[in-house]
Amino acid sequence: MKGLLATFFFLFTFSASAHVFYFSFAEMEYNAADERFEITVRATGHDVEEYMAHLGKPIGKLETCKDNPIKLKLLEQVVLAEFQILSNDKPLALEILGLDINLKDEVTFYIVSKKMTLPSSITINFSFLMNYFEEQQNKITIITPEGKEYLTFLRHKLTRTFDFIKL
Repeated sequence: MKGLLATFFFLFTFSASAHVFYFSFAEMEYNAADERFEITVRATGHDVEEYMAHLGKPIGKLETCKDNPIKLKLLEQVVLAEFQILSNDKPLALEILGLDINLKDEVTFYIVSKKMTLPSSITINFSFLMNYFEEQQNKITIITPEGKEYLTFLRHKLTRTFDFIKL
């Protein structure tokens, strides 16, 4: 009986700490005054830490990355390789300005594009974390003067197109 209880306790503890669903969320808006895209990408902190270790680029705890330019650069390389915006089949120059980690173990990356005019259409590749977590899903909210639009990215649909100028 004690063995059965110990096994149950172990399985319960393991299932309570693991999660089946993996999500990353982004929001993007074109700032007409600054003539650039402003983007946030949010994910679960321990998933990002585990993913970076899997890639052979261990960063330790995300909290140590905020003020560490080397760790922040490693994160930027990975995040911007897996979150890309293309206009006329050319990637936009993006940079991470910083990151925040909240008490719910969520990390938010603050990203901006270089100064540019608003394109009529963009293609977004949002494959962040997908080549490691099989159940990973990514979603983006695109904010325009007309309202919000939502796109979902799955392993079989990593790229989506968005038209700013509707015909």
